[in-house]
Formats: sequence, structure tokens, C-alpha cells
Amino acid sequence: MNDRLTAVADRIELTELVAREAFWLDAHRIEGAEAFFTDDVTAATPGGEAEGVADLAALAHRSHHEYERTHHIPSGIVVDLDGDAAEIRFSAVVVFNRHDGQVLVRTARYRLEARRTGAGWRFSRLEITPAAGTAPLQGD
Repeated sequence: MNDRLTAVADRIELTELVAREAFWLDAHRIEGAEAFFTDDVTAATPGGEAEGVADLAALAHRSHHEYERTHHIPSGIVVDLDGDAAEIRFSAVVVFNRHDGQVLVRTARYRLEARRTGAGWRFSRLEITPAAGTAPLQGD
């Protein structure tokens, strides 16, 4: 495959990885994080910091399990490739449905670093910066 086709394929794979990770978060699963993250992933999120894939999965679970449902909606995904490394930036709207029926909406900016592994692209760094929201989330 020529360089241009490889770059297109990499961008598609990384964009799909963003979408699949959003579905994983909305499923409130703790297992399966290795399909998205490297073993040595680091994260800085509104819910806390994490080091390692198991720690990140536990952080995601703690940050979302109190809600009946969540809906992560990534948009405006920008992928910058540098060989076997990449930076991905996007905005997201996240809807949090509480058990009492209240709906909270948050927006955030995401910045991820990724690297190509033997299993495909995986995120190695995750940073989430809140932008706006309708009300404080549980734990705020």
C-alpha cells in the first residue's frame, strides 16, 4: 500500500476506534479496555487520573456506573499522523441520565495519543478537558 493509502486507512481505523471506545463507555463495561488502550496508558480526566489499562477501566467505571445511561457523542475528529504514532483531537457531548430521571449534559475537549501495536492502533494517552455543562455531575 502506498503512503497516502496507508495514511487514509490509519485515519479511518483511529476514527473508528474513537467511536467504538464511546460505545464501550456507554455500555458501562469494565472489561474490554485493552481493545482501545495500551497496557501503559495514562489518563487525566474530570473523574481523576489513571496509569495502566486496568486502572483506566476502573476509573471509567467509577465515573459512569452511577448513571442509568450515558451517551458519548464525539465529533470533529482530527487525526495527526507521525509514522506509528498519532494525536487525535475532538469535541464531545456526553449525556448523563440519572436514576431519578434528571438528564445532565456536558461538553468536553478530548486529546488522545495513540500508537500502532501488533493488535492495531491503541490509545496511549487520554486527556479530557471539560468545556460546559448543564449542572454538576455526581462527584463534582
